[in-house]
Amino acid sequence: MRIEHIGDRDYAFGLTWIAARDSAVEDIEAHRGAAASKGFVVYTELVGHRAAPPSDVAISETRSHVLRFRSRADAERVIGYAVQDAKPGKAVFPYAAGLAALKQDGLYIAALSDNQFWYCGVKNGVVVPDTDHIGTRELIRGNVQTMSQGLDLPVYAGAGATIEGSKPFDLTKALHGVRFKPLRPVQQERKPVMPLVILAGGIVLLGFGYHVLFPPKPKITPQQQQAMLRQSYVSSVQSKVGALPLDGAWVLDAFNLARAELPPFIAGWTLQGVNCLPQNCTAIYSTDGHHTFALSPLQARFGKAAVQMMQNGQSLSVALPLHTPLRSISLASLQSARPTRVPFMDWVGAVPLAMDGGEIDGQLLSANLQQQLNGTQAGMPPLFFDEAAVKGEFFLDRIALTNILHRGQRGGFTPTNFAFSYGLGRVPASWRVTWERLHG
Repeated sequence: MRIEHIGDRDYAFGLTWIAARDSAVEDIEAHRGAAASKGFVVYTELVGHRAAPPSDVAISETRSHVLRFRSRADAERVIGYAVQDAKPGKAVFPYAAGLAALKQDGLYIAALSDNQFWYCGVKNGVVVPDTDHIGTRELIRGNVQTMSQGLDLPVYAGAGATIEGSKPFDLTKALHGVRFKPLRPVQQERKPVMPLVILAGGIVLLGFGYHVLFPPKPKITPQQQQAMLRQSYVSSVQSKVGALPLDGAWVLDAFNLARAELPPFIAGWTLQGVNCLPQNCTAIYSTDGHHTFALSPLQARFGKAAVQMMQNGQSLSVALPLHTPLRSISLASLQSARPTRVPFMDWVGAVPLAMDGGEIDGQLLSANLQQQLNGTQAGMPPLFFDEAAVKGEFFLDRIALTNILHRGQRGGFTPTNFAFSYGLGRVPASWRVTWERLHG
């Protein structure tokens, strides 16, 4: 809907007009004696912006008002409505209803501001449904010419909107002195009254109906509460620890895959290092910027999706998938977690000798998950989580890596991350393994 100030009034253009439906409410309104020249407008609060009939209003998250205009002729009633974001601050008069009040049938076309055009049809004293439209000059002129032939109505055109065979029409003066009602809220037209008998019966049945529709929630038994606490505890452990591999064999698989699939040099790129998790390996290649290089050979070898250029334009990553079986952390596994025979610090102290001169990298982690995650309240046995990373400043071959994995797993640890470098680029030859274990 569009509002234009003409003379001393605000007029609404672009309402949606439909034939009124037969209903009790509509019949009551018809008996109130509202003539076509004195239709009334109502608005209702709804959710949405789509112009729709009162009983078929689209619902969305935005509150808006629906404005409706109703007029009644001898044999026909129509409704005009428009969706507004807010209730109008002052009276707004539907221009098409004013033309209907003139009781002069015809198609009316006029130019509005901003190079927009408008038309509406009036027949038998009411607005013709599906008229009162705003659009471009070509669209409106085409609609008017088509409807004038189908409805056998004369055409009245305002300045700048004349078409062949039209009669003059002045938009600013046509409704001067014409009396008709402005748009009004729809709530004012409907004041439903509930019979006292029905009201009393409803009150009597209210208590019974409430218990039928909303029965009281059953109390949670101690056994159910304990089961809920245990399930919450299992979920917390899964979130804290993550997925652990079944054993360390995946590291050897990752090492073999990297050496077979990731060449040290390719198309001007140098392999800087490889970082592997149980589900994938990621290689970093770089160029010094002083030699020619190409990207398409890597994309052809690994696939475009696997190769990602970094923002500096001199480095890229290549991803290779792994398929490592993972250990399931369940209620049963946590209830049967066994204590370790190798204390955490004893395992840490043996690292330099057990891992060919490796050393601890970063902080150590030893957590009592039973206490941290409310396992005691859930009735769960003791549970501990240990983590340590070991690094070496030398190149690993398969034999050395196999020995490190074998010795590291003696204390019940499982490798969860493995990284290495050949030492061919800016990163020196090195390796790093992150170890984790879960025990009672």
